[in-house]
Amino acid sequence: TGMAERVNISKGAPLTFTVQRAEQPLNLVVTPSYNATHKRYVIGVSKQTNPEYYTHHAYPLMESLKKGAQENVELIVMTLKVLKDLVTLQTSYKELGGPIRIAQISAKAAQKGLANFLYLLAFLSIQLGVLNLLPIPILDGGHVLFMAYEGIARKPLSAKKRLIAQQIGMFLLLTLMILVTLNDIQTVWGIGDIFQKIKGWFS
Repeated sequence: TGMAERVNISKGAPLTFTVQRAEQPLNLVVTPSYNATHKRYVIGVSKQTNPEYYTHHAYPLMESLKKGAQENVELIVMTLKVLKDLVTLQTSYKELGGPIRIAQISAKAAQKGLANFLYLLAFLSIQLGVLNLLPIPILDGGHVLFMAYEGIARKPLSAKKRLIAQQIGMFLLLTLMILVTLNDIQTVWGIGDIFQKIKGWFS
């Protein structure tokens, strides 16, 4: 679970943070407060980067390819870990981002430069590739599962059972898409605020 989510699920209870100050660890007790704009508990800390802390390195072609491959492996492992945490209920689906949040992140990445934007596109492509290989009917991974069954059983799965499996897979994917999109709307605009505005149109 990320820091922002840990703060939010505290529901205002005091939290202890350990920070490094003057090369010495320091424990700070912070009480989150509710932010009506973002619809969550916060502690006034935001993510920022200082360009002065970054150093640009140029690598030869072969070393660049090697480092690119290593980065791909790390991103794949990260994606698999998130999936594992979701299945084991260690992470909530609310940590996932749907089309609205992806659009926001893409815009921010584009503002920071072409390299950041291309990196984000590569990361999204890796995530889609991994998700597409999951053994869920209707995805490519589901087709691989059907072929594996056919190879073991020496006969294809009946058309009726295949159709039922694909319908279940479609239902699961659509349900997840709806939940993630609603979570995006709640995070960005607030579903309650939208309903209040719609209500105001007819009052």
